[in-house]
Amino acid sequence: MLGGTVVAAAAPAVAHPDSPTPEEVNFLNVVRGTFPGDDRQLVETGEQVCTLLAWAGMPEPAVSDLLVTQKGATPEQAGNLVRVAHDIICPYIPG
Repeated sequence: MLGGTVVAAAAPAVAHPDSPTPEEVNFLNVVRGTFPGDDRQLVETGEQVCTLLAWAGMPEPAVSDLLVTQKGATPEQAGNLVRVAHDIICPYIPG
């Protein structure tokens, strides 16, 4: 509470790690151990990839480059995660 005002942070729109969607389970089974982060971070990153592909209209190589910068992944790790997220979490996005 700041000066009588309640301050709240919105939680990301990602499934709870105790109840992942079937797509998230498939995604985790493929990328777990191949990209930095725990299961929650991996799902959040996969969802971020889909958002960038769909809403920002970024091509896969640009999203991969962003993950290298933001997440400290190698180009190979980032490219793999982007492809897997696109194929499993958001296959409905063209490209």
